[in-house]
Amino acid sequence: MIIGSFIGIFLNVPNLMLYLSIAGVIIFSLLLVSYNNKLRENAKTCVTPLYPKESFGLIIKIANLLQDVMYLVARARRR
Repeated sequence: MIIGSFIGIFLNVPNLMLYLSIAGVIIFSLLLVSYNNKLRENAKTCVTPLYPKESFGLIIKIANLLQDVMYLVARARRR
């Protein structure tokens, strides 16, 4: 997705960025669900919790998802 984003920026292909954003929303949503299940499984076997370490990956995935959603909303408002 990063390489596709650079190609879209340098070659000025606007539809490519739209498709990458839609794909990013789908991919990061699935990763978010997967990571949430992993956190629940780790919580069952947890002896000493490391909340910042465990939640850092979740925060990164949410940030990536919000970035793609913001791009889609901004594109919709331009029309």
